[in-house]
Amino acid sequence: MRAAVVALNQMIIVIGASSLHHSLEKWRDLKKRLSLKKQMITKSGYSLQPNAADKSKIVRKRTNLIPKTESIILWHDLINNSITNPPSDDRIPLTAEQLVNEILKLKRVVGIGYCVRRGAPDVYKELKAGIPVLHIVKDLLSRRKSKDKKILRSYSKFHLRPLLEVKTLTIVRKYSSDLKKIIKKKDSPSQHRRRNKQAKNN
Repeated sequence: MRAAVVALNQMIIVIGASSLHHSLEKWRDLKKRLSLKKQMITKSGYSLQPNAADKSKIVRKRTNLIPKTESIILWHDLINNSITNPPSDDRIPLTAEQLVNEILKLKRVVGIGYCVRRGAPDVYKELKAGIPVLHIVKDLLSRRKSKDKKILRSYSKFHLRPLLEVKTLTIVRKYSSDLKKIIKKKDSPSQHRRRNKQAKNN
């Protein structure tokens, strides 16, 4: 997959499903929430499944209405909805290959924010073949936290805690024009030096 090129000052639209939607609704800072919602497209049940019974939940139909001056980041709940089949929905889960094909049909996708939902297959390897994929656990958490089972469980829930969602969203929006910067920053030499120094002190 090839990522679209983001022009300077180009607006980024984040498309997500219920986890992101409910997190924004629960955010107490009304002013910031309303500001963020202008750059979000969220809906419970959203997926990349092209044959969903509820046509209003087919993301491709919605992205066709996004102006050409805006780029897109796909959120983890949207990705996980596409490859799972919840009891309340009769949609057929996409395979990893089908998921990639559906993403390729979307225009101006510049990145994906991803984490593995409990019960869903891990499609990180397939997703990162071209478009920058921010693995929320691997790229944003420290090595210590990324091995903490309690913390890992919190990132694998159907709905992430609003605080986790908003915190992740804030970081992604900061680097939205180039998610690769976050990934590279995680493994930068300076961070390796700090980790080695901390290990020696301990």
